Amino acid sequence: MALWLQIFRGDAAAIDCLRAALGGELARLAAYGLQHVTGVDIEAERLWLAPDPNAPVPTPEPRTESDVGDADSDDPEERIHPEDAGLLPPDAAALAAWPALRSAAAAGIPLLAGRPLREPGTFDADALSFPQLWQLAFARTLAGDAGALARVALPVLY
Repeated sequence: MALWLQIFRGDAAAIDCLRAALGGELARLAAYGLQHVTGVDIEAERLWLAPDPNAPVPTPEPRTESDVGDADSDDPEERIHPEDAGLLPPDAAALAAWPALRSAAAAGIPLLAGRPLREPGTFDADALSFPQLWQLAFARTLAGDAGALARVALPVLY
């Protein structure tokens, strides 16, 4: 949850936190977060590590009766870190040194896909990922640019 908070915060301090998290257990989510904030295409820039076909698959701990119903999936990877399932491991050193991170951090304002979040009406929604769309919808609602949805957030003064 702390990484998602930094991802949606999207400012220079968040970029620093996400960069620091590249060396931890949730490096995959941190790399995705940097992509979410800065707009860097990690795949096109070849900043993911190639998967090792001979790597052992992590096995989950045996389930007890109290755990039944807790896991939504039978995939061991999803039970270990469901927040980054399906993402490749990042090349942490190359991503942390990527020049766009410095320029994004130097902007000093919250970013979404490398653009200022304070201008929510200027985004092309077709180019955004699903979590970016959530964040954009929230920003548009706060700015009053979401039509009827924006009125839901206003206080009722009847």
